[in-house]
Amino acid sequence: MGNASHDTSGPDVLRFIVGYTGVPEAELAVKPFHLNSFLVQCCTQATRDRVLAASPIPLVSSSLSLRPWTRLVNAEPATSFNKVVIEVDGIPGHAWDLDTANKLLVPQCLIERLDDATSTKADLSTFKVTA
Repeated sequence: MGNASHDTSGPDVLRFIVGYTGVPEAELAVKPFHLNSFLVQCCTQATRDRVLAASPIPLVSSSLSLRPWTRLVNAEPATSFNKVVIEVDGIPGHAWDLDTANKLLVPQCLIERLDDATSTKADLSTFKVTA
């Protein structure tokens, strides 16, 4: 709920949805979920589609925004740092340098170093980097 007060309850949200969409109250269940969020459960796909089509529902001092649930709804991003050796085949000889590795791998990887055989161009069969 946008700009919602903390005293908004599940029954209030249910009343807002029923009043705005005309969906029978028996076809919905509203449960507190996270902070100013609620989980709205619908009995049928048709009810779900009707409720989602009504979003956002304007209220006096806020609005009720309805979106399909996703398992990422309250996810936090995390970065995992692991050292890996990457081998790339098919790099042409004229592109055998650190700039090529950066163009291929950034932003997914931070290039730490080129393999010795790659940097000296002693072995042009496989381009190796540590990232």
